[in-house]
Amino acid sequence: MLVLERQATAPVTHSLDQAIEGVSLGGYIVSEVKNPVGILIATGSEVSLAVEVQKALAKENILVNVVSLPSWDLFEIQSKEYKEKILPNHLTKRVTIEMASKLGWREYAGPEGKIISVDSFGYSGDPEEVMEAFGFTVDNVVNEFKSL
Repeated sequence: MLVLERQATAPVTHSLDQAIEGVSLGGYIVSEVKNPVGILIATGSEVSLAVEVQKALAKENILVNVVSLPSWDLFEIQSKEYKEKILPNHLTKRVTIEMASKLGWREYAGPEGKIISVDSFGYSGDPEEVMEAFGFTVDNVVNEFKSL
């Protein structure tokens, strides 16, 4: 399946090999920091938003990893060690960013995490205005993370 986004997104700069390997495993760290206090989890076009949020949080000395999780099925068949490496249990401050239903994301956000999603239908307009209305902005995601 080929899924294209409607909004403009900044390219995420990591190697093609890293992306191919990471996608084949269902999930991978896109942008890793030393001593993170939390994780931003996203897929597709939302990954670039997560990277921008990571940069904004870093300006406030809040360090987080960004994880792309494009396939739950593939991720779930990986070893416990691999899953722990990508989503360490001790990092309970997590925000998932998904421009679709929140269904299924609680498992990855964890009981203390937040889910930013869209659970309604029929809103239309300028893509930037729609994204802002649903909270898909750097400022909103930063505030959601900081509220954890």
